[in-house]
Amino acid sequence: MRKTRVAVLAVLAMVLVGGCLDTSVTTEVGADGDVESMETAFEVDAFTYTLLEESAKEEGYDSLEEMLEDDAGADYENDEVESINASTEQLEDGEYRIALTATDVDPDAIDELEITVDGDTIRYEDTSFNGSNPFGSEFGEFEDDAWTDDGLEDEGAYDGGENDEWTDENWSEDEWGDDNWSDDEWAEDNWSDDEWSDDEFGELFDFEMAVEYVVVMPGEIQDHNADEISDDGTTATWEFTFDEDVDDDSFDEEMESLYVESTIDEGAEGADGDSIPGFGVGVAAVSLLGAAIGVLLRGDR
Repeated sequence: MRKTRVAVLAVLAMVLVGGCLDTSVTTEVGADGDVESMETAFEVDAFTYTLLEESAKEEGYDSLEEMLEDDAGADYENDEVESINASTEQLEDGEYRIALTATDVDPDAIDELEITVDGDTIRYEDTSFNGSNPFGSEFGEFEDDAWTDDGLEDEGAYDGGENDEWTDENWSEDEWGDDNWSDDEWAEDNWSDDEWSDDEFGELFDFEMAVEYVVVMPGEIQDHNADEISDDGTTATWEFTFDEDVDDDSFDEEMESLYVESTIDEGAEGADGDSIPGFGVGVAAVSLLGAAIGVLLRGDR
Protein backbone atom coordinates (compact mmCIF):
# COMPACT_ATOMS: atom_id res chain seq x y z
CA MET A 1 0.00 0.00 0.00
CA ARG A 2 2.20 2.78 -1.32
CA LYS A 3 4.65 3.54 1.51
CA THR A 4 2.49 2.41 4.40
CA ARG A 5 3.65 -1.21 4.51
CA VAL A 6 7.31 -0.21 4.75
CA ALA A 7 6.56 1.92 7.78
CA VAL A 8 3.81 -0.12 9.41
CA LEU A 9 6.04 -1.42 12.24
CA ALA A 10 7.18 2.07 13.21
CA VAL A 11 3.66 3.45 13.09
CA LEU A 12 2.28 0.58 15.15
CA ALA A 13 4.95 1.35 17.72
CA MET A 14 3.57 4.86 18.05
CA VAL A 15 -0.06 3.75 18.21
CA LEU A 16 0.41 0.71 20.43
CA VAL A 17 2.89 2.07 22.97
CA GLY A 18 2.78 -0.40 25.81
CA GLY A 19 -0.58 -1.78 24.73
CA CYS A 20 -2.57 -4.25 22.68
CA LEU A 21 -4.60 -3.69 19.53
CA ASP A 22 -7.83 -5.69 19.41
CA THR A 23 -8.71 -6.64 15.84
CA SER A 24 -11.57 -8.67 14.42
CA VAL A 25 -12.04 -10.17 10.96
CA THR A 26 -15.43 -11.57 9.95
CA THR A 27 -15.94 -13.37 6.64
CA GLU A 28 -19.25 -14.56 5.20
CA VAL A 29 -18.97 -17.38 2.66
CA GLY A 30 -21.63 -17.90 -0.01
CA ALA A 31 -23.04 -21.29 -0.98
CA ASP A 32 -21.55 -20.98 -4.46
CA GLY A 33 -18.03 -20.50 -3.06
CA ASP A 34 -17.75 -16.73 -3.15
CA VAL A 35 -16.69 -14.33 -0.38
CA GLU A 36 -19.83 -12.32 0.12
CA SER A 37 -18.26 -9.92 2.60
CA MET A 38 -15.29 -9.45 4.90
CA GLU A 39 -15.16 -6.90 7.69
CA THR A 40 -11.91 -5.97 9.39
CA ALA A 41 -12.23 -3.78 12.49
CA PHE A 42 -10.05 -2.51 15.31
CA GLU A 43 -10.29 -0.11 18.23
CA VAL A 44 -8.17 2.97 18.93
CA ASP A 45 -8.16 5.49 21.74
CA ALA A 46 -9.57 9.00 21.37
CA PHE A 47 -6.14 10.58 20.86
CA THR A 48 -5.28 8.31 17.93
CA TYR A 49 -8.72 8.77 16.42
CA THR A 50 -8.33 12.55 16.58
CA LEU A 51 -4.98 12.31 14.79
CA LEU A 52 -6.57 10.24 12.05
CA GLU A 53 -9.45 12.68 11.65
CA GLU A 54 -7.07 15.63 11.43
CA SER A 55 -4.92 13.81 8.89
CA ALA A 56 -7.97 13.16 6.73
CA LYS A 57 -8.88 16.84 6.69
CA GLU A 58 -5.30 17.88 5.96
CA GLU A 59 -5.30 15.52 2.98
CA GLY A 60 -8.42 17.19 1.61
CA TYR A 61 -10.97 14.52 2.54
CA ASP A 62 -14.38 15.33 3.96
CA SER A 63 -14.18 12.53 6.50
CA LEU A 64 -11.95 9.85 7.95
CA GLU A 65 -14.18 7.22 6.34
CA GLU A 66 -13.60 8.70 2.89
CA MET A 67 -9.83 8.66 3.39
CA LEU A 68 -9.81 5.04 4.58
CA GLU A 69 -11.89 3.89 1.62
CA ASP A 70 -9.61 5.69 -0.80
CA ASP A 71 -6.42 4.33 0.76
CA ALA A 72 -7.69 0.75 0.97
CA GLY A 73 -9.10 0.88 -2.56
CA ALA A 74 -5.72 1.91 -3.94
CA ASP A 75 -4.54 -1.69 -3.57
CA TYR A 76 -7.15 -3.02 -5.98
CA GLU A 77 -8.18 -2.55 -9.57
CA ASN A 78 -11.65 -1.12 -10.19
CA ASP A 79 -13.20 -4.51 -10.89
CA GLU A 80 -11.52 -6.54 -8.12
CA VAL A 81 -13.85 -5.48 -5.28
CA GLU A 82 -17.47 -4.47 -5.71
CA SER A 83 -17.37 -2.05 -2.79
CA ILE A 84 -15.20 -0.97 0.14
CA ASN A 85 -17.00 0.83 2.94
CA ALA A 86 -15.45 2.34 6.07
CA SER A 87 -17.27 3.23 9.26
CA THR A 88 -16.35 4.68 12.64
CA GLU A 89 -18.20 4.44 15.93
CA GLN A 90 -17.55 5.87 19.37
CA LEU A 91 -17.85 3.21 22.06
CA GLU A 92 -19.15 3.57 25.59
CA ASP A 93 -15.64 3.42 27.03
CA GLY A 94 -14.57 6.44 24.94
CA GLU A 95 -12.56 4.48 22.40
CA TYR A 96 -13.41 4.34 18.71
CA ARG A 97 -14.15 1.35 16.52
CA ILE A 98 -12.87 1.67 12.95
CA ALA A 99 -14.16 -0.87 10.45
CA LEU A 100 -13.59 -1.58 6.78
CA THR A 101 -15.89 -3.91 4.84
CA ALA A 102 -15.11 -5.38 1.42
CA THR A 103 -17.90 -7.05 -0.55
CA ASP A 104 -17.77 -9.46 -3.48
CA VAL A 105 -13.99 -9.62 -3.73
CA ASP A 106 -12.72 -10.61 -7.19
CA PRO A 107 -11.63 -14.28 -7.20
CA ASP A 108 -8.35 -13.30 -8.88
CA ALA A 109 -7.47 -10.50 -6.47
CA ILE A 110 -5.59 -12.47 -3.79
CA ASP A 111 -4.58 -16.11 -3.62
CA GLU A 112 -4.10 -16.78 0.10
CA LEU A 113 -7.61 -18.13 0.53
CA GLU A 114 -9.10 -21.15 -1.23
CA ILE A 115 -12.77 -22.08 -1.25
CA THR A 116 -13.66 -25.41 -2.83
CA VAL A 117 -17.20 -26.57 -3.57
CA ASP A 118 -17.61 -30.32 -4.04
CA GLY A 119 -21.19 -31.50 -4.36
CA ASP A 120 -23.00 -30.57 -1.16
CA THR A 121 -19.78 -29.76 0.72
CA ILE A 122 -17.81 -26.50 0.82
CA ARG A 123 -14.29 -26.08 2.26
CA TYR A 124 -12.70 -22.78 3.30
CA GLU A 125 -8.94 -22.59 3.90
CA ASP A 126 -6.88 -19.47 4.63
CA THR A 127 -3.10 -19.77 4.31
CA SER A 128 -2.36 -16.06 4.66
CA PHE A 129 -0.89 -16.64 8.14
CA ASN A 130 2.06 -18.39 6.55
CA GLY A 131 4.61 -15.60 6.96
CA SER A 132 2.08 -12.78 7.27
CA ASN A 133 2.72 -11.90 10.91
CA PRO A 134 2.57 -8.10 10.66
CA PHE A 135 5.63 -7.82 12.92
CA GLY A 136 7.59 -10.43 10.96
CA SER A 137 9.75 -10.56 7.87
CA GLU A 138 7.05 -9.68 5.35
CA PHE A 139 7.17 -6.05 6.44
CA GLY A 140 10.73 -6.04 7.74
CA GLU A 141 11.85 -6.27 11.33
CA PHE A 142 14.41 -4.56 13.48
CA GLU A 143 17.43 -6.72 14.16
CA ASP A 144 18.37 -7.30 17.78
CA ASP A 145 21.36 -4.98 17.50
CA ALA A 146 19.55 -2.26 15.56
CA TRP A 147 19.09 -0.13 18.68
CA THR A 148 22.45 0.39 20.34
CA ASP A 149 23.58 2.81 23.03
CA ASP A 150 24.32 5.24 20.23
CA GLY A 151 20.80 5.03 18.80
CA LEU A 152 19.66 3.59 15.50
CA GLU A 153 22.50 2.04 13.53
CA ASP A 154 23.22 2.54 9.85
CA GLU A 155 20.68 2.38 7.04
CA GLY A 156 20.84 -1.41 6.96
CA ALA A 157 19.71 -1.82 10.56
CA TYR A 158 16.11 -2.08 9.43
CA ASP A 159 15.97 -5.49 7.78
CA GLY A 160 13.39 -5.38 5.03
CA GLY A 161 13.06 -1.60 4.95
CA GLU A 162 13.88 0.42 1.88
CA ASN A 163 17.35 1.86 2.29
CA ASP A 164 16.62 4.75 -0.01
CA GLU A 165 13.93 5.99 2.38
CA TRP A 166 15.75 5.71 5.71
CA THR A 167 19.39 6.48 5.07
CA ASP A 168 21.89 8.46 7.06
CA GLU A 169 20.65 11.53 5.21
CA ASN A 170 17.32 11.26 7.00
CA TRP A 171 19.22 11.78 10.23
CA SER A 172 21.51 14.47 8.89
CA GLU A 173 22.80 17.35 10.94
CA ASP A 174 20.59 19.73 8.99
CA GLU A 175 17.42 18.32 10.54
CA TRP A 176 18.63 16.35 13.52
CA GLY A 177 21.89 17.96 14.43
CA ASP A 178 23.40 18.52 17.82
CA ASP A 179 21.21 21.57 18.31
CA ASN A 180 18.10 19.43 18.13
CA TRP A 181 19.42 17.29 20.93
CA SER A 182 20.87 20.11 22.99
CA ASP A 183 21.74 19.80 26.64
CA ASP A 184 18.81 22.06 27.49
CA GLU A 185 16.11 19.80 26.07
CA TRP A 186 17.65 16.37 25.64
CA ALA A 187 20.38 16.15 28.20
CA GLU A 188 21.81 12.88 29.34
CA ASP A 189 19.65 13.24 32.41
CA ASN A 190 16.59 12.86 30.19
CA TRP A 191 17.81 9.41 29.24
CA SER A 192 19.10 8.44 32.65
CA ASP A 193 19.01 4.95 34.01
CA ASP A 194 16.29 6.05 36.40
CA GLU A 195 13.86 7.05 33.65
CA TRP A 196 14.95 5.15 30.56
CA SER A 197 16.45 1.85 31.57
CA ASP A 198 16.92 -0.88 29.01
CA ASP A 199 13.94 -2.74 30.43
CA GLU A 200 11.71 0.31 30.24
CA PHE A 201 12.77 1.06 26.69
CA GLY A 202 11.95 -2.50 25.73
CA GLU A 203 8.56 -2.28 27.40
CA LEU A 204 7.82 0.91 25.46
CA PHE A 205 7.70 -1.14 22.28
CA ASP A 206 6.32 -4.32 23.84
CA PHE A 207 2.99 -4.46 22.04
CA GLU A 208 0.80 -7.09 20.47
CA MET A 209 -2.21 -7.46 18.21
CA ALA A 210 -5.00 -9.76 19.37
CA VAL A 211 -7.10 -11.10 16.49
CA GLU A 212 -10.53 -12.68 16.49
CA TYR A 213 -11.08 -14.39 13.12
CA VAL A 214 -14.64 -15.45 12.33
CA VAL A 215 -15.95 -17.40 9.32
CA VAL A 216 -19.68 -17.79 8.69
CA MET A 217 -20.35 -20.83 6.50
CA PRO A 218 -23.45 -21.54 4.37
CA GLY A 219 -24.28 -24.76 6.22
CA GLU A 220 -23.47 -26.92 9.24
CA ILE A 221 -19.74 -27.26 9.92
CA GLN A 222 -18.42 -30.83 9.62
CA ASP A 223 -14.64 -30.40 9.99
CA HIS A 224 -12.42 -27.55 11.22
CA ASN A 225 -9.39 -26.49 13.28
CA ALA A 226 -11.17 -23.52 14.88
CA ASP A 227 -11.13 -22.69 18.57
CA GLU A 228 -14.91 -22.50 18.81
CA ILE A 229 -18.04 -23.37 16.82
CA SER A 230 -21.31 -21.49 17.34
CA ASP A 231 -24.40 -23.18 18.78
CA ASP A 232 -26.09 -23.25 15.38
CA GLY A 233 -23.03 -24.98 13.91
CA THR A 234 -22.40 -22.49 11.09
CA THR A 235 -19.79 -20.10 12.51
CA ALA A 236 -16.13 -20.88 13.27
CA THR A 237 -13.98 -18.63 15.46
CA TRP A 238 -10.20 -18.51 15.96
CA GLU A 239 -8.43 -16.33 18.53
CA PHE A 240 -4.70 -15.66 18.50
CA THR A 241 -2.10 -12.98 19.10
CA PHE A 242 0.65 -11.49 16.96
CA ASP A 243 3.57 -9.71 18.60
CA GLU A 244 7.01 -8.45 17.67
CA ASP A 245 8.72 -11.35 19.46
CA VAL A 246 7.17 -14.10 17.33
CA ASP A 247 9.81 -16.31 15.74
CA ASP A 248 9.00 -16.66 12.04
CA ASP A 249 9.72 -20.40 11.89
CA SER A 250 7.55 -21.33 14.87
CA PHE A 251 4.92 -18.84 13.73
CA ASP A 252 4.68 -20.42 10.28
CA GLU A 253 4.48 -23.91 11.72
CA GLU A 254 1.79 -23.00 14.22
CA MET A 255 -0.34 -20.79 11.96
CA GLU A 256 0.20 -22.45 8.59
CA SER A 257 -3.50 -22.38 7.70
CA LEU A 258 -7.02 -22.14 9.05
CA TYR A 259 -9.70 -24.36 7.59
CA VAL A 260 -13.38 -25.13 7.99
CA GLU A 261 -15.65 -27.45 6.00
CA SER A 262 -19.43 -27.46 6.00
CA THR A 263 -22.50 -28.73 4.22
CA ILE A 264 -24.47 -26.45 1.92
CA ASP A 265 -28.00 -25.66 3.02
CA GLU A 266 -30.70 -27.23 0.86
CA GLY A 267 -31.80 -24.90 -1.91
CA ALA A 268 -28.52 -22.95 -1.99
CA GLU A 269 -27.19 -22.13 -5.44
CA GLY A 270 -24.13 -23.28 -7.32
CA ALA A 271 -21.73 -26.11 -6.63
CA ASP A 272 -19.37 -26.01 -9.56
CA GLY A 273 -16.23 -27.47 -7.95
CA ASP A 274 -14.07 -24.43 -8.65
CA SER A 275 -11.39 -23.23 -6.28
CA ILE A 276 -11.74 -19.53 -5.64
CA PRO A 277 -9.05 -17.33 -4.09
CA GLY A 278 -10.28 -14.59 -1.80
CA PHE A 279 -9.40 -11.84 0.66
CA GLY A 280 -7.06 -13.32 3.30
CA VAL A 281 -6.92 -12.15 6.91
CA GLY A 282 -3.26 -11.16 6.80
CA VAL A 283 -3.86 -8.91 3.81
CA ALA A 284 -7.18 -7.62 5.11
CA ALA A 285 -5.97 -6.71 8.58
CA VAL A 286 -2.76 -5.07 7.43
CA SER A 287 -4.52 -3.22 4.60
CA LEU A 288 -6.84 -1.63 7.12
CA LEU A 289 -4.04 -0.91 9.58
CA GLY A 290 -1.91 0.56 6.84
CA ALA A 291 -4.75 2.69 5.51
CA ALA A 292 -5.70 4.00 8.93
CA ILE A 293 -2.47 4.56 10.81
CA GLY A 294 -0.18 4.89 7.81
CA VAL A 295 -1.50 8.40 7.27
CA LEU A 296 0.35 9.47 10.40
CA LEU A 297 3.52 9.40 8.32
CA ARG A 298 2.24 11.59 5.53
CA GLY A 299 3.62 14.73 7.05
CA ASP A 300 7.12 13.42 6.29
CA ARG A 301 6.53 12.70 2.62
